[in-house]
Amino acid sequence: MMEKDNGQIPLSLCIPTNGVTDWVEPVLESIYAQDVTEDAFEVVVTDNGDNADFYDMMQRWCAEHNNIRYRKTTAQGFLNQIECFQDAEGEYIKFVNHRMMLKEGALQHLLDFVTANRENKTICYFLNGCLPLPEISKYDDFDGFVRALSYYSSWSAGFGIWKTDFMSFAQSHIYNKLFPHTDMLLHNYTKRCYIIDNYNLMKSLPENHPKGKYNLFYAFAVEYPGIINNLYRNGYISIQTLLYVKKDLLKFLADLYIDYCILHRNCSYDLSGIWQNVDIYFGRDKFLLKVILRFAKRVIKKFFPLGA
Repeated sequence: MMEKDNGQIPLSLCIPTNGVTDWVEPVLESIYAQDVTEDAFEVVVTDNGDNADFYDMMQRWCAEHNNIRYRKTTAQGFLNQIECFQDAEGEYIKFVNHRMMLKEGALQHLLDFVTANRENKTICYFLNGCLPLPEISKYDDFDGFVRALSYYSSWSAGFGIWKTDFMSFAQSHIYNKLFPHTDMLLHNYTKRCYIIDNYNLMKSLPENHPKGKYNLFYAFAVEYPGIINNLYRNGYISIQTLLYVKKDLLKFLADLYIDYCILHRNCSYDLSGIWQNVDIYFGRDKFLLKVILRFAKRVIKKFFPLGA
């Protein structure tokens, strides 16, 4: 049985959702299929959608398990995360994307993290193998942590936070509406121990429903680099880290443009104002050049794979 600290449940798995049944139910199944006693964790689901079938499904899950809680919320977009975290009662809050199933052993891995780090409250990001980093990377300074994560600090699925840190943060902060998780992750500037956990813990479900309706290029070309730029302006990261993250982010933005504006991959995002948005932190000429280079690289890789 998982040891509790002062009677508090060790782990809260928070699933903010807009009520997509065939995403959330497989995620719940992946959690409860793990060989972990249910008194070691809780599941919190907050729903800002309008799906009666989803509501009925959640009532069944709540009737079957004592450690799951569900409620409707009017919080819109990414601020639904905050509603979900506020309901959490665990020592550690782990965001669980509503279309990412936990792999076998992932739940025990998270519980082991809580046990090993509850005393010093290590700041951790769960990268899920997205970058070529070791399975565990430790950083003694915030600057190195931000640089190693690059633009993945914008990705909500890897986010986790100690409940005490969340409560302290929530009392005095107005959240970024698009990146509240990034706000919280990058707020711990004081001397702490930082970890990037790169174990492959999650598996994505098919994108068979719209992922979001926000302005994609405003989010990643204006709001997110604005957060990173403010870290530099306030002396929390170095100019080298700022430039490193912006360089990686420019590649990411170019790939988004190729996927959604050239190849017309299906999406529900708002794609308006692209050139005005990229102008603010990158410049449209530099962005266009990066698009051309990234697209050429894809073509070469497709037709000349051995030489790519």
